[in-house]
Amino acid sequence: MSESIWIIILAAGQSKRMGSPKQLLPIQGESLIRFVAQKAVSVQAEGVHVGIVGTDEPRMKEQCAELPVAWIENRQADQGMSTSIRAGIEHAMACGAGAVMVILGDQPDLDPAVMTRMAAAYRRTRSPILQARYRGQPGHPVMFDRALFADLLQLEGDSGAKLLIRQNSAAVQFIDVSSAMPPDLDTPDDYRNYLRDRGAAE
Repeated sequence: MSESIWIIILAAGQSKRMGSPKQLLPIQGESLIRFVAQKAVSVQAEGVHVGIVGTDEPRMKEQCAELPVAWIENRQADQGMSTSIRAGIEHAMACGAGAVMVILGDQPDLDPAVMTRMAAAYRRTRSPILQARYRGQPGHPVMFDRALFADLLQLEGDSGAKLLIRQNSAAVQFIDVSSAMPPDLDTPDDYRNYLRDRGAAE
């Protein structure tokens, strides 16, 4: 059985609340999508590959053109987050993945060390689901063994995999993190607050 792990970055959101493609927002001299992708690529674990689920927006593809990532186009992005998860799972399955780690493309503070810990924990335990838990609060990344791929392909709507995780709550292995949960950048205020809190200028 393959032990390869695909880190899937969900970045096909419509950015309706932001008012412009948030994937292109500047973060420390990089676009948000490139900033997050670089973190995923830096994960220190063998057999890890990175895929970005995005749209056909050429500017987003260009931002990551030189990175060792697969661009997975989601042509149903307007139908919710579940379509991006399904697209990522389908790609990972075609590549013979043993597990998928899902991260959000609008969380620039995701820590590669947490992803590395999660990959190592999966290799040790083969838990069906692993989830980061920040000061007791579950968040991303979330990792799924291939045994759940078929269930993930049945997801619908914009709730992601939350229901599937609840249905399998007894099987979840948490990766506890002492820091606060990374913020999502969903609105202009989120972005301004993020820059302000880090002493950056817009």
